[in-house]
Amino acid sequence: MDMALHDIAGKVYGVPAYRLIGPKRHDRIRIYADTTAHPDVKVYAERMRKRKRMGLTFFKMDLQTDLVAKRPNAVNDRGVAPTRGSNTCASSSLLSVTCSLCLELGLPHRP
Repeated sequence: MDMALHDIAGKVYGVPAYRLIGPKRHDRIRIYADTTAHPDVKVYAERMRKRKRMGLTFFKMDLQTDLVAKRPNAVNDRGVAPTRGSNTCASSSLLSVTCSLCLELGLPHRP
């Protein structure tokens, strides 16, 4: 909300919003791209490649339990990954998904 109000004020005064806050510090900033999850690693990797082709270099990955929900013992009957006790299968399954994505994208990884 605050940035939106600065943007409106900047339009009124004919200056970029950052000038209302202080001097310019950078010509460019690095942003991240959120990448929506998909249970198929190849589809997920293609979504990440698309963002890379757009020039983005910093990625956020959504590693949710629904990615591994069909794997035996990965989640309970409510779709929640147990974090204690003998069943920590979701963590290892999500790690497996991450490693598979790294392999698919040709990125360094440690299994």
